[in-house]
Amino acid sequence: MRSSALFMILLAAPLCAAENPIPNPSFEEVGQDGWAVKWGRYNWGPEGSQGSQKIDTTVAHTGRNSLQGINETATARGGGYTHVPLAKGTWALSFWAKSEPGKSGLACCYLATAYSRAFRITDQWQKFTFRNTLFDSVDRAEINVQNASGAIGTIWFDDIALEPCQEARASIVPDKRPARQQPRLLYFSTHLMSWADEAEKWHARGFSGAFIDNVYSDIWSDVWAVDKDPNTRGEDDKLLQECRAANARCLKAGVDANVLKVAFYTDLPDPFDDAGYARITANFREAARFARLAKFPCFAVDTEYTAYQFDPAWKGYGGRHTPAELATKTQERWATIFESVIREYPQVELLTLPEGSIHYGPLWASIFAGMIEGMERTHYTRGIHQLTESTYQMRAPWALRDFAESVRDATTEKLPARERTYWRKYGDLALGCWPLGYYRAITDNDGKFLGWSGKKETYGDKITGSYADKSENYPLAEFGPQFAAARSFSGKYCWIYGHGTSWMQYTPEQVEHYKQVSMSSFPAANWILPTVSNIAEYYHITATPQLVKLVEQ
Repeated sequence: MRSSALFMILLAAPLCAAENPIPNPSFEEVGQDGWAVKWGRYNWGPEGSQGSQKIDTTVAHTGRNSLQGINETATARGGGYTHVPLAKGTWALSFWAKSEPGKSGLACCYLATAYSRAFRITDQWQKFTFRNTLFDSVDRAEINVQNASGAIGTIWFDDIALEPCQEARASIVPDKRPARQQPRLLYFSTHLMSWADEAEKWHARGFSGAFIDNVYSDIWSDVWAVDKDPNTRGEDDKLLQECRAANARCLKAGVDANVLKVAFYTDLPDPFDDAGYARITANFREAARFARLAKFPCFAVDTEYTAYQFDPAWKGYGGRHTPAELATKTQERWATIFESVIREYPQVELLTLPEGSIHYGPLWASIFAGMIEGMERTHYTRGIHQLTESTYQMRAPWALRDFAESVRDATTEKLPARERTYWRKYGDLALGCWPLGYYRAITDNDGKFLGWSGKKETYGDKITGSYADKSENYPLAEFGPQFAAARSFSGKYCWIYGHGTSWMQYTPEQVEHYKQVSMSSFPAANWILPTVSNIAEYYHITATPQLVKLVEQ
């Protein structure tokens, strides 16, 4: 895309007072079941969270009724949703909301393809507006409102409205900053040895590193046992030797930000389980040693998969401790873990994902505060980089900017005072994009999930798995502005979620070759499948440093 290219973004003022397309926007129509006509009930919280919804006939902004989004556990996100057809263009979704008397909370909404920021809700009715640009019409665009407080409590919603907005012009301009001041682009995720063999190509495509998630995979893993020989725990470890050689090839090619990643794939120990935390603390320390010896510049922690544990009311805790006790102990544990990581590898760059301050319960904030406390104990000033996932398919630059601000604000708000100061000084965000690698859920007539497939026009409803279709999630023309915006509102890093190998293709012979190295679980399922035919155009976008210049009106 040429640096002079222009594209359409939203403006604050509506076109006109068009008829509101939201059905039953004030929840005045109630069925015999006591629920709002043409609205669905839903809890967007993780499995195990308890969120509910009610129509309140005693509290309203206008009329008689309002919708209650009730979080019965801290990780719940109770609320309601409806569907409307929307033409392409920019739309403004507004709602009125209030919290319980004397309390505050957070609420967010969803408009067709993107979530809003988390809005601060008080005990007085206030109007909130989120704008999003649709690049294609949507037959059944989801509209929802939800209690995103991350705490037990109720938010009342009323008078939901949707109207078209004017469009304004903004430009994509060359990023003329010195290279060291521009965000480093990371790919999620791939196999290190294959990545290293093509490091020069990836550097030319604009990438500085990749996430490597099949070395130290899970918090309970022993990184030294991945090569099937747990007795080699240092320089004589075969996997260490292979990783160090691969990272050296990457560094020579200019790919100098590879990331060793661990995930919460299995449950964390109870915060009061001394033996359990001693084990994972040792695992983290050994992983840091491995990363240092293998020359991984970065270390990342993916907190996504056990989000139910971030709720103090989770059944696994058995009600044995108060929420405050769980929070204090959780922070203490993760301060110890990160202190051990940094003392083992003082030069490491630390990353975490996703943006838990927006999505998860209060014990996520305790984990994050513990990470920062560990940094403070060791006088570590490289900071921590929080990678966002809700930005995957946001393409409107205003939405990306506003969401980044909301994550910064929500994270600040949920941290204790000392850790809040550190976050403000040293923390930053890396916005993620997901242009390639498409999948959709296939269900039976009763809505039961059957499996994953690709695009209907290509695969019909055949169950193919989620990695079979490497095609685009949105048009190439929309990726250019999105990527420029992600670079504009990120800190030291930004990233591409590749959903497997959607950005690459390998021969069967290459796949067989990479299966022979010591790294476990070689992800070969979709390696030989072709990429999109215009993959070179995606490479051109990532290789061309550009920024979004927004026009304030």
